[in-house]
Amino acid sequence: MKTINRLAAMAGAVWLAGTAMANAETLRFAYGHPPGSYFDIGANVFAEAVRENSGGELKVRTFPLSLLNLMETSDGIASGLADIGALMTTLFPREYPHTNLAMETAMILLQEEGLSQDMQGVLYGAAMTDFIINDCPDCNREFTARNNVFTVGTASTPYSLNCTEPHVELSDVKNARMRISGSYWARWSEAMEAAPVTVSGNEMLEALSQGVIDCVILSVPDVYNFGMGDLVTDITTGVPGGIYVASLAQVNRATWAGLSLESARPCCAGRQGRRPRSR
Repeated sequence: MKTINRLAAMAGAVWLAGTAMANAETLRFAYGHPPGSYFDIGANVFAEAVRENSGGELKVRTFPLSLLNLMETSDGIASGLADIGALMTTLFPREYPHTNLAMETAMILLQEEGLSQDMQGVLYGAAMTDFIINDCPDCNREFTARNNVFTVGTASTPYSLNCTEPHVELSDVKNARMRISGSYWARWSEAMEAAPVTVSGNEMLEALSQGVIDCVILSVPDVYNFGMGDLVTDITTGVPGGIYVASLAQVNRATWAGLSLESARPCCAGRQGRRPRSR
């Protein structure tokens, strides 16, 4: 998560560039990642960027794994329980089919030579933001139907096998129960003769501890984000690969409609966010 603060501050700038409040207001930002996780750290940088770049006229209050969990986020934004939410669209295949198709083309990154793992998520998150906003009317109709507005995408580091015992040979993977985050990891699991299992991110820890799954196909930072660091004993990097793309800051439509357009100039400073050196 080398660039988490930079990305969060950029997201704050992008999101705020089209909005500003006439009067001070605090918006509720809910996400299904726990306190202290990398996402929580980034969300708080996002909130600070919004406050600074609006001159204090607009504030964001963060709710890590409290107001909504991952599976509740789509409905929570639609109902207005949260003004902003981190939306994992692959958890809702019927609601966001076009968006998920776009998100799940991330495997093409595996065909690119000379593209470092550190840069895959940065580049693809930006590419998906541009595509969804400018070139995917079907995606935006899906968001409208769910009473939300897409503002900016973000992406993970490449996915690995994170297991409770070694999985390095094909024979190790055969019949193993793999927690997957999307359809292309499901197809990879089936091709390896493993068994793909759909489990919410907030239920991975329990499923792994009870032996319901043998591995989680996930980015390594998220292993620790979701408290599985003590359970995962073996990590096989390089397979299956791929990154997860999500909406960093999906906004309730009524909230969005209540924000007025303003020049992006005051927001430019948000693009110069602080950059931690940790991963």
